Amino acid sequence: MSSSQMRLHELCLNNGNACLMHALTITLTRTLSLEDWDLCLGHLYAFGTEGVDEGEEKAPEGAAALVAGHAPDQGDEFLQAIAPGILTPPQRFTAYFKTAGEAAEAWASLKELLASYDPEHAVVEAPEEDYSSTWRASFQPLFAPPFWLVHAPWHTDLDEKGRITLEIEPGMAFGTGNHETTRGCLTLMAAAAEALKASGRPLSRALDFGCGSGILAVGARKLGFAEVLAVDIDPLALDATAANADRNSVGTITTGFTVPEGQEGTCPLIVANILKNTLLEFAPSLARWLAPGGQLVLSGLMLGQDDEILPRYLELGLTLEERLVDGEWVCLRLRTGP
Repeated sequence: MSSSQMRLHELCLNNGNACLMHALTITLTRTLSLEDWDLCLGHLYAFGTEGVDEGEEKAPEGAAALVAGHAPDQGDEFLQAIAPGILTPPQRFTAYFKTAGEAAEAWASLKELLASYDPEHAVVEAPEEDYSSTWRASFQPLFAPPFWLVHAPWHTDLDEKGRITLEIEPGMAFGTGNHETTRGCLTLMAAAAEALKASGRPLSRALDFGCGSGILAVGARKLGFAEVLAVDIDPLALDATAANADRNSVGTITTGFTVPEGQEGTCPLIVANILKNTLLEFAPSLARWLAPGGQLVLSGLMLGQDDEILPRYLELGLTLEERLVDGEWVCLRLRTGP
């Protein structure tokens, strides 16, 4: 089961001991929209799910090359991965609950939202299983060009030569480095840092807008940015960001629910891996926070959505520097003048 289909966390781990769960499986006639999937997840967690399993695809085999010390294969298996970002919505998923009552209440809360998808559902007792081991086995080390190596704390014997490593504890907040958008952001952040240095601009400050697990904020610190601000509306994301900053020994990353006042023109780098509508809503603010000659990395966009996003940012005086397509997802790197 690939980590791109799995968000299991706190799955009655009890230090690795197995326990009995109640599984609510929902099957739809078509794939959920991103907005409906986000709402659906909100309902599931509000009603106490211990984790959501989003499918059963085989984990990327190419990641094994990292453990073996070989050069990573950048074939399609590296384009299948996960979340900040944002998970590709499923057509069938299973949510695990401690009790059958919680599962039934969650289903009742979802019926109206999912009505147009002709849902079928079932609640069954899940067999006893060591979910901790299953979940850990699903999360493989991943490579993102040009030099990123993303891995979990339990991965050992990795070939780290010539790579910048990011150790991420997969958990509740989005962003473990495997999703196409997170992977693309890491790639374009590296390009942005090089462009700033080439133009003689200092790597003084970076903003991760919608930080999720904080993987991009941690990446910015590892690229050499002296100060990093990570913003998210989810308190769990801010906790995860602080924890991952400590885990990677990158020093302090300032976190908050909003960007403080007086930040106009202060950020040589801004990265925003969020939904399209949020990118449209905050376009003026993101452009305003950029320092002169600053670099802006945008993602969370499916193919075609960049056609709506790009004109808005060009109107605000930014120039497109690079467009990266990874599977069905798009990342953009823009620059502000002069």
